[in-house]
Amino acid sequence: MGNNKIPDALKDIVGYINFLFHPEVLTSAFVFSSLLLFLPLEVYQYMGVNDFIASIKLWIVMLWFLSISIIIAKFIVRKKEKFSHRNIIRNLGSDEKRLLAKYIIYNRTTVSFGFSEDAINRLVALEVVSFSSLGGGTPLNYGVNYFIQPWAWKIIKNDHELLAPELRETYEELKRQNKM
Repeated sequence: MGNNKIPDALKDIVGYINFLFHPEVLTSAFVFSSLLLFLPLEVYQYMGVNDFIASIKLWIVMLWFLSISIIIAKFIVRKKEKFSHRNIIRNLGSDEKRLLAKYIIYNRTTVSFGFSEDAINRLVALEVVSFSSLGGGTPLNYGVNYFIQPWAWKIIKNDHELLAPELRETYEELKRQNKM
């Protein structure tokens, strides 16, 4: 039983750390420390906390710098992720873009493809789509449902230009096959 306490304690510590790095907590810490640092002294004197604020000023400054630096770092990381995700979609081959075009045309986040399509396997390897479940289909034509990742769905939904020629070609091909 003693061995279980250590992992539970570590889980608790990790949980607290994750809580502290949550965007709402960071923003609240930043706003609170900013108010404590930059409010005029008259406000503190009126509230009767002037001596208390003066005694913890160093901790307030440290909280302010820590919260603002983490917020800026998270913003930079988020921008880099968005840029790299966009480049993944932009640098896909024509076959992969044709498959992604089906998600837009059908306006669905899950589409069924065959096991043997190389393009879908490349999309899975790039983590643009992921295996969802076995789909319907005939015994000779088993399909697999593939779920598009939320970041990829957002990018292709908001910027059709990334799939421009393939989107048009796929739509016309599906229309000819009466699958539209």
